Amino acid sequence: MVKNKNFNPIMFLMPLGAGGLAIAFWVFLMFTVSHGAGMVHFDQVHTDSITAGQNILYSSVEVAAVVFGLIHFITLFYVLSKFLSWRKTDAYREYLNDPLRNNAIMIVFLAIDMAFNVVFALGNHFIFKNGDLFQLVMLPALIAWFVLFVISMYFSIKILSIMFTKEFDMNKMHFGFLAHPFSLVMIAVTGFGIAAFSGDFVIASVAFFLALMPLLVAMLLTLIKGVTMFQHHMRNNLPDRNFLPSTLMIMPIIMLIFLSLSRIGHYFHTHLGVEVGQMYFVFVTLIPFVFLNWYVIFGLVLIKNYFVNFKEFDVTQWAFICPVASYAVIGYFANASWLGAGTFLIWNFYLLAITILGAALYFYLLFKQIKANKIISN
Repeated sequence: MVKNKNFNPIMFLMPLGAGGLAIAFWVFLMFTVSHGAGMVHFDQVHTDSITAGQNILYSSVEVAAVVFGLIHFITLFYVLSKFLSWRKTDAYREYLNDPLRNNAIMIVFLAIDMAFNVVFALGNHFIFKNGDLFQLVMLPALIAWFVLFVISMYFSIKILSIMFTKEFDMNKMHFGFLAHPFSLVMIAVTGFGIAAFSGDFVIASVAFFLALMPLLVAMLLTLIKGVTMFQHHMRNNLPDRNFLPSTLMIMPIIMLIFLSLSRIGHYFHTHLGVEVGQMYFVFVTLIPFVFLNWYVIFGLVLIKNYFVNFKEFDVTQWAFICPVASYAVIGYFANASWLGAGTFLIWNFYLLAITILGAALYFYLLFKQIKANKIISN
């Protein structure tokens, strides 16, 4: 007998959020600790020149990053096992062919792709340390990412074709439809990451070329769906309560689009010898951070009534975690490109505080998830 007939793919936001927080904690070290070229690693953080207080702070941040990295993989494997069982049911096929719901299936690939970023960041921090081993994993990483790229693009086209060929009630549209471009741009960012950090021109260029496709499609879908959602909700008010958390989904999408542009700049500079000016990196990091500051205020004001009964758990509440992580990550990049890494440290500590609040919210939601027996029942 096949179980998990009522599985909800939105559950993949749980491992996604944990991975995002792991990255956000690590990026604090990346742009707070002085280090050489490449990504920061353990040996550059713990040197004889730091104070005991700094050692405690940096070690605590590393522990937090590792904890959320482990939570990411544990929850990812758990939810993935439930998803694979659910795929054998008629409920899955009905879900896939429902234009109002099937966009959420793309979150599966979004969460899996996050695993690449967690491995790159934490694996390099503690093991690879920008050495030869880091470059040796680039080819296997490209192959694994290519497999995910092919599968995700297949489902992307399938979901789009279903939307074009099946009738559905446009009045029931919601910001959850943005899960589709969110997944694609996340896959693009990982590809551009391989392009930016690989020392091999062929590997980097293949990754760069392939990553352009999900990036461009994500930008197109974000524009079309975003404008459509705003127009729709201006005429018909906000969607049902359980869809309100997705209102903030535009935040990580904007962050990832501009982070992709930043990594494209690094690829041009490293592999093509193109002189990419500092103004370019200021533009592609500061502009989205400023926009996210406005949008988080707008979004929270828009859905303020949602928090009146916030204690009542719904699986869609996991959508609150990624906006927190994305806000912190792009904030660190903006500080480093605009003012210089380590120059205005109070900015970094503000973003660290935001990340800690996100971590507290994550554990609160995890407690509610377990208390409501949603994991077991799904």
